[in-house]
Amino acid sequence: MLLLGAAAIATPVFAAEPSDSASLGGGKEMDLDELVVVARRQSVKQDPGRIVYLIKNDPYAVGLNGMELLDRIPRVSVVNDQVSVAGKNEVRYIVDGQLLEMTGEALSMRLRNLQADGIEKIELLTTPPARYAAGNNTAFISITTRNETLGARGNVWGRGRYSDSFGYSFGGNVCHTSRKTELSVDAGWNDRRGKNDTYSEYRFADHLQVSDRNHRFTWRTLGANGMFRYRFNPGLSAGVMVNFSRNLSKSDRYDRTSVGSTVMLSESVTPMYPEDALTLTGFVDWNIDPAGKTLSLTYNLFDKRSDALSDVITAWNTDETSRLTRDASNRYRIHSVKLDAALPFSGFKMEAGLAYTSIGNRTRLGIADEIDGEMVDNPLQSNDFVYHERTASAYLTAERNFASGIYGKIGLRYEHTYGRGSQKEDTGHHATDYGNLFPSAIVSWSIPSGGRLSADYSAGIARPSFGDMNPFRYYNTVKDYFTGNPDLRAVLSHTTQASITATGAFTR
Repeated sequence: MLLLGAAAIATPVFAAEPSDSASLGGGKEMDLDELVVVARRQSVKQDPGRIVYLIKNDPYAVGLNGMELLDRIPRVSVVNDQVSVAGKNEVRYIVDGQLLEMTGEALSMRLRNLQADGIEKIELLTTPPARYAAGNNTAFISITTRNETLGARGNVWGRGRYSDSFGYSFGGNVCHTSRKTELSVDAGWNDRRGKNDTYSEYRFADHLQVSDRNHRFTWRTLGANGMFRYRFNPGLSAGVMVNFSRNLSKSDRYDRTSVGSTVMLSESVTPMYPEDALTLTGFVDWNIDPAGKTLSLTYNLFDKRSDALSDVITAWNTDETSRLTRDASNRYRIHSVKLDAALPFSGFKMEAGLAYTSIGNRTRLGIADEIDGEMVDNPLQSNDFVYHERTASAYLTAERNFASGIYGKIGLRYEHTYGRGSQKEDTGHHATDYGNLFPSAIVSWSIPSGGRLSADYSAGIARPSFGDMNPFRYYNTVKDYFTGNPDLRAVLSHTTQASITATGAFTR
């Protein structure tokens, strides 16, 4: 306690039972102009299955954006706007209960447009909730925003950064809140340039291949987000969220590859082409009764389209020169709908839900070779690849606080997936059909002397990406390419972790 006034006294102060008042004792009297109580508030705390960062309790959070705030959470690291969580393979984001389906650059822009004064808390969910689709050892970061005042407000921001070259970004947001409606709009622009140089050696039984590659790129992103929510009454609300992003990228790759006495010098030029992505989410939230029973219905659409053209030229030390062009396009679309319910009972809390997801992906690739000075289509390398995937799922969780500070939570999710891929130049089809159970469990004990001891388990699945399954050949040089395998299958994963937290370990 700090006293300001006619005199300063350092005296221990204790409250007398059972009242809350305190006596200084000794019969000392003085006049005080001001009384200031200095205290420390915990900004980061450990709860079962999650780490909670309370933004308003952190004095150093003022003026930071969402991306910068993530770097202040234990186990989270942010390097060049790339977010990673220690011990996890991937990160997904939830804002106000809605899972974000966006491209990586659009997510970064969305996080930078969130400001500290508009965020209530950020939670790192170290155990994947059964509510969301199973992933490959996934961490979820849940952001809860706050609107404490009615009316309109907004902000603008900008920053520059120099690494290999100068890059900059800027943006802003505006929102308006009334007793019935909530509206927010934000937009941003990011412009960055960089390089990625690699050196590789490939050792074969009879020779050595050495490649030295230099990659120079320019990446520009425009992102815009909008959200509208209407409250019909205190227990029922509905809304829509929209995100649009456009990525413009170009690259130049230079490659020097030697195989024995043969040396190849290659250049691959990709001019700037757009990649557009649109996300549309509609939701209805219903608080059924004051006890906490809720029902939520959500629909999500994600649509991404991209085109690219590359010109690859390779020259040998034998005075031979080859050239090919690659013209590619891709369309990727997701439709999903899910129903979630929270059902609190006297002894425990239960959550349950159903979901259905439909994914469609179509990729077209055209390859042309230079013959006698003219570009001629290569029908053996050109192709169309179409893939469709359907997943139906259901989940159930139950959690309870027991006596002696013990907390437990169990979850079970079932997913059934059917996928089918086909190629235009190959009459064969590639199909998958499988179902899996994904259990999860958390046990936590609040230690009486302070701190918390926790252990958890979760099952997940690593599914091959469309790039992994796409059988097309993508050329870096006229002789060097990478390709996917449409017969790849998903792999199950099991994750366990244990932690102990001392009281005050996260106090800033």
